[in-house]
Amino acid sequence: MKRANDNKVEWHNIDPGKPQQNGYIVSFNDNFRDECLTEEAFDSISEAS
Repeated sequence: MKRANDNKVEWHNIDPGKPQQNGYIVSFNDNFRDECLTEEAFDSISEAS
C-alpha cells in the first residue's frame, strides 16, 4: 500500500466473494499454481519458497 501511495497509484478493494472483479489476477494465480506449484513435490513450505 505504501508503494502504491508513493507512486500515486489508485487501488480499490474488490467485494468479498467476487473474484470476477479481478479476473486477471485470479487467472494468473491459477496458471501459476498449475504450471509451477503442482509440477513439483515439495517436502516442506521452506522448499517451495
